[in-house]
Amino acid sequence: MRNLDAALGIEPAELVRVDEMPLPKHLVREGDIIFRSRAVKSFDGTLIDFEPNNVIVASPLIVITPQQNKVLPAYLNWFINQHITQSHFQNHAKGTAVRMVGKKALEALLVKLPSLGQQAAIVKLVSLAAEEQRLLRVLGKKRKQYMEDILMQMASKPQR
Repeated sequence: MRNLDAALGIEPAELVRVDEMPLPKHLVREGDIIFRSRAVKSFDGTLIDFEPNNVIVASPLIVITPQQNKVLPAYLNWFINQHITQSHFQNHAKGTAVRMVGKKALEALLVKLPSLGQQAAIVKLVSLAAEEQRLLRVLGKKRKQYMEDILMQMASKPQR
C-alpha cells in the first residue's frame, strides 16, 4: 500500500514480485484502478497507467476495472479522488482509527458520466493543471535560489 500515490501513480520498479503464477482473474491490468479501502485520511484511487507483469494487489486494496466503452479509466480515477466522492466514502466508512470502505459502499457510488469526449477533455485539463503546478514548484525553487544568490552577493560586497 505504500507504493500507491494518487497524485504520482505507481513506480513499477518498487512493486514486490512473486514467482508463483496467480490466476488470470487476480492479475492487475493497465487501465485498472487500485482503490485504497482502508485509510486514516482518504480513500483514494491510483490508476495503473502501464502494463504490469504478473502483479496482484493485497487484500485491503480493491481493483476496479472500468468498462472502457462507458468510462475512461483516468476519468474514473479522477472522479474517485474528488472531494465530493471522498465525502461519500467518509460517510459510508466503518471503524474508528483506521476507517474502511466496503465493496457495497463503492458500488453505491453514483458516478457522473459525461460523454467519452468530455471525459477525455476533463482528463486533459487535469493533466495540464498538474503539469502547471509542477512547473510552478520548479519556478519557485529557481526563484528562491536566484534571490538567495543575489542577497549573498549583496552581503559579500565591501562597504564604502
